[in-house]
Amino acid sequence: MFNLKNVVVLAMSLLSTPLPHAYADGNGFINHGVMAPISEIRGSTVAIDANGRPLYLIFLRDIPGDSEARISMVIVDLKEKNYEQVWFSSPKDLNGDSYCLFVSKKGRLYLSVSRQLFEYDLASRKIVGHHTDLPGPAMSMDEDSDGMIYFSVYPTSDLFRYSPNDQSLQRLVKLDPVEQYPSSMGIDEAGWVYVGIGTAHANLVAYHPKTGERKSLIPEGERIRG
Repeated sequence: MFNLKNVVVLAMSLLSTPLPHAYADGNGFINHGVMAPISEIRGSTVAIDANGRPLYLIFLRDIPGDSEARISMVIVDLKEKNYEQVWFSSPKDLNGDSYCLFVSKKGRLYLSVSRQLFEYDLASRKIVGHHTDLPGPAMSMDEDSDGMIYFSVYPTSDLFRYSPNDQSLQRLVKLDPVEQYPSSMGIDEAGWVYVGIGTAHANLVAYHPKTGERKSLIPEGERIRG
């Protein structure tokens, strides 16, 4: 069974294993060369796929020339000590920026790229769901007890629900009529979805999908900048 300590140990072991074209620099260090030609790293996380395999996911943002950004991911298999680069959708697609990702309990990655949503199965290494008609990029995501994926987008602060069962997407509600950055989300055991929204006039909104009830949890007079 893998815990966080196991993952860190395996990652360190991988980094100490020479990759193709690696060479010793003569000072006790190994130069592994360029892992992937990128312009910026957008973050990383550890995950366990549906087969129990520990993975280290690195998200890359590249801007070729003066064009728009393109997003890819390096999947490092901490057990097999190898890696591969995955593009959303191909190296030729300049599909914009990414600000939010989420790994579900079933080992699927949900990645927002500009106006697109990708569902990627980490076990089969395939895109299994794809939507292209979002108002903007997702800023926050979470999963409820039934495995449904919720996310809210910039700049409309709309809340969406995605079903991994049939890849259907549903717009639920506009969380705030003015604020544009729904940057944090959490879901409790009763099914309430909580979203923190800013940045000019901070708000914390609760929404219950089954009843359709929406309420702001911060009194208007206590809403501050942030």
